[in-house]
Amino acid sequence: LPPVVRLFEARGVVCEFARRAMQHADPSTVPHLLRLFPRRRMSVETTAFVMAILSDLRHPRVVPTLLRIARQKHPNLRWIATFLLAKRPTSATAKLLAERLRTPLKERAIRLVHWLGGAKTALAVTLLRAALRRKEPEILGAVAEALASQRDKPSVPALLKLLRRRDAKLRQAVLGALGNLGDPRARPAALRLARRGPVPTRIAAITALSRLQGKRAMALLKRLSRARNQAIAGAAQSALSRVGGPLPKSVIGIRSCDEYVRIYRCYLAKLPAAAKGPAEAAFDKMLKAWKTAAKGPAKASIGRACAMAVRAFAKAFAGNPMTRGCFKPRTP
Repeated sequence: LPPVVRLFEARGVVCEFARRAMQHADPSTVPHLLRLFPRRRMSVETTAFVMAILSDLRHPRVVPTLLRIARQKHPNLRWIATFLLAKRPTSATAKLLAERLRTPLKERAIRLVHWLGGAKTALAVTLLRAALRRKEPEILGAVAEALASQRDKPSVPALLKLLRRRDAKLRQAVLGALGNLGDPRARPAALRLARRGPVPTRIAAITALSRLQGKRAMALLKRLSRARNQAIAGAAQSALSRVGGPLPKSVIGIRSCDEYVRIYRCYLAKLPAAAKGPAEAAFDKMLKAWKTAAKGPAKASIGRACAMAVRAFAKAFAGNPMTRGCFKPRTP
């Protein structure tokens, strides 16, 4: 194999050899790939690709090799090796990762936080909690999102402290993280921020309340769904549709369209989680378009289109368990 590897490299197809080694998941190819680093001069792109392949092939020699590259002076390779080590942090790499999390390079630190957020290990959570000592809002927002992806509820008190800062984007990121965690301790802060403040922060708090729920949250969402600010009202109505809460009788201002909105929201509430997100995003865009059009001269034609949509929906989903209870019974 070593002569073959050298031949592959001479022809510029080391990446193909590494890719096939990954496809077969053959640990015996690891030593031959490792020999490429000290003996052969490769481009940064090829070296990075081979390192990525090696990080997926579990072999005892891979981590020491990536550690050695992470300590080199080459700025790109050392950071690529650091990101790959963050995929599966171990006690041998913890010190290096903690050191790199303190880097003054914001973009590199944020990317490293994202890698640690995908590593489902206790050590990754420990490193992310330590990163909460940073002062930069961009990095703290990324750390909050990473801790939410790790489902780390013990970090909720530290995340709540971040809401005391005045940075709007940081507050939005933290509210999103708290909503994803679904911890009731975040409900009072979300209620407070949903009532007053900048519109983007209020919308983030409203979205978080749709996941935190509770009686006070539902009451506030119902009140905000009738707000004068269209962005706030739309966010509250979308939040209510996610949890199946009570909606204002008139959403579009056209009876047939309001009926279609009610039916479709009932259908959305029963969708599986994987399909609900894209469907809700498309539905929100449709609602905004309908509200705008209902204020113009096309109001009558939109009403007829909504009536046809209600009949088509009822016909297409007749007897479907996903729409059970969504259609009003016909009176004789």
